[in-house]
Amino acid sequence: MLNLSRIHDYSFENYRKIKSVKRCGCFYCNRIFDAEKIHEWIDDENGQTAVCPFCGIDSVIPETVNNEYKLTKELLQELNRRFL
Repeated sequence: MLNLSRIHDYSFENYRKIKSVKRCGCFYCNRIFDAEKIHEWIDDENGQTAVCPFCGIDSVIPETVNNEYKLTKELLQELNRRFL
């Protein structure tokens, strides 16, 4: 079973995680895109947080972290329903 709270946590202070993957997704606009499209970052207390290049919201997660999940539109929609 997916731990949605933990996956949601990957949307914060995620510079290193995003830079280590090829794709990421935004659970605000439900788009999946190449990580290299991210050019805007928010400075947070312990790192930088990615801003979606399409909608401008900081709801971006990397395609996976330690193979915990697979990035799909369905996952993004579930995160959207639960956290937005």
